[in-house]
Amino acid sequence: MHFKLKKRSLEDGSITYHPYVKVTISHLSKNKEVTAVLDTGADLIYIPKEIAEYFNLPLSEKTLECKSPQEIFKYKTSKMNIEISRPHERYEMNFNVAVPLKKIDYDEVILGVEFLSQFKVTFDYANEKMILKKSGKRTDFRKMKIK
Repeated sequence: MHFKLKKRSLEDGSITYHPYVKVTISHLSKNKEVTAVLDTGADLIYIPKEIAEYFNLPLSEKTLECKSPQEIFKYKTSKMNIEISRPHERYEMNFNVAVPLKKIDYDEVILGVEFLSQFKVTFDYANEKMILKKSGKRTDFRKMKIK
């Protein structure tokens, strides 16, 4: 699957590119299309608290702690389906997601290593694109449902 990197202008006038993709996240009968950032430095798949509330996600009993670049925050986990698609290609899996207990600085869905490990990822900044290919680690993403 080929995606264009999102171009952003910085305050100093320089240009930078970010790996954003549209994904559909779902839980039970609700779904929502969101723009998510692919983050090779994130261990977790992060879902903002407002999105978790929209889906009324059941959260784990255990509270965990995570360090972001700006702060340390407490979170609980849940499970959600994440689908990424392009014409003629579609991958959907059920993933563990981190949901912060209070609102923090991030308001984006962040797809970290757990998501990225399912793909061979190529960042081609010179041509402003990225490529995701199924890694072969799991044979059929559409049939995989983790309970």
